[in-house]
Amino acid sequence: MLTLLGITRQSGPQQYFNKQEEFFKVLWQAANISVENTLKQKSETVDSITRTT
Repeated sequence: MLTLLGITRQSGPQQYFNKQEEFFKVLWQAANISVENTLKQKSETVDSITRTT
């Protein structure tokens, strides 16, 4: 985990925070994609239910 965050390779605090920012940016993007996909899927489910009633 430390290597993933780049902690073991930092020469200073600024590099540590830069690596953290990169890491969390990727997580944020993945979370947004996941939420968008789930919202689309649930919206399609609701649409299909309302069409059948």
